[in-house]
Amino acid sequence: LEDAFDGGGEVEVLDGGVMLVGVGPQAEVTAGHLRRVAAAGALAARQRRLTQVAVVHRPATGVDAVTAAQVMAEGVTVANFEGASYKTGDPCVFSLHRQGLLI
Repeated sequence: LEDAFDGGGEVEVLDGGVMLVGVGPQAEVTAGHLRRVAAAGALAARQRRLTQVAVVHRPATGVDAVTAAQVMAEGVTVANFEGASYKTGDPCVFSLHRQGLLI
């Protein structure tokens, strides 16, 4: 499965509603990179109309657990923002209702 991901942000959907997002080469992973990857995964989940998302951090990335938790939570939160919800009318807004983080 690792061969399916060349760089960061690729999304692979498995049976049972499991979605994996690649982070790219381990040596290149930074806190900002984790934030963008978490956002990419949450956006992909929203596009598939999923209501729950769980984000898992592997400690081998070189980003400490506290920083990883913060930036990944930020990425998911930003991806869940929908500006159309502030417009008048009846916009079709779909958001994640439940987020989880495993560090």
